[in-house]
Amino acid sequence: MIALHEWNKPEEKQLAIKCAVAIREATAGHLVDVWEAEEALDEAMAPPPEEIIRAILGAMLSTLRAKPTEGAAIYVDALVWELTEPATGREFIPYRSGLVILEGPFCSPAVAAAARETWTTQTFPPSVAEFMQRVRKHQMRIETVRAQLASISGASFSAHDVLRRPAIGDGPQSRE
Repeated sequence: MIALHEWNKPEEKQLAIKCAVAIREATAGHLVDVWEAEEALDEAMAPPPEEIIRAILGAMLSTLRAKPTEGAAIYVDALVWELTEPATGREFIPYRSGLVILEGPFCSPAVAAAARETWTTQTFPPSVAEFMQRVRKHQMRIETVRAQLASISGASFSAHDVLRRPAIGDGPQSRE
């Protein structure tokens, strides 16, 4: 980040300091809120118990016009398995602000958002693949927000380091 920027020229040092001041001013008074939001998202991103997933799916099925049939239990079992089975590896998916890493299992806010999207847009249960696509979309949105919060924290720490360098004489020129 900025703190690692080598100041080979005075203009580079001035630009780094100017950017660091802008970051510090933008985050001033808000870092605690960012950290609390990061912590809350970390808790929300924990794998949900199977009972929570079943409750969300049950609510989704009960709100659809097509009422659950004999095969509903198998449908719910298949979705629970898909939603709780850890991924065999990391999945890098391009999304608006860059690559997002998706690893299973999925979080309950993503499952709930996919269920809500389903009952507001459909009258019949989607296929397992369609529902999983919705869950992935909402998981990506949440992961993106999580990454953006981490980026804000990281930028703030880097800005602090950059602004500390001139005060303690720890720029690249003073290392030589």
